[in-house]
Amino acid sequence: MPIGADEVAVVDHIGRTAKAVFERRVRVVDSQAVRDVNNALFKTLSTS
Repeated sequence: MPIGADEVAVVDHIGRTAKAVFERRVRVVDSQAVRDVNNALFKTLSTS
């Protein structure tokens, strides 16, 4: 389900997932997408 303009995603658990799982679901996970997710998680986790 897409996230709307007035909505946010809430993650209550962060765990490890094999790259193969993402490749099966998304097909291609490029390095920019990984950096974007990493940056978003860093910003989220560093916010008190």
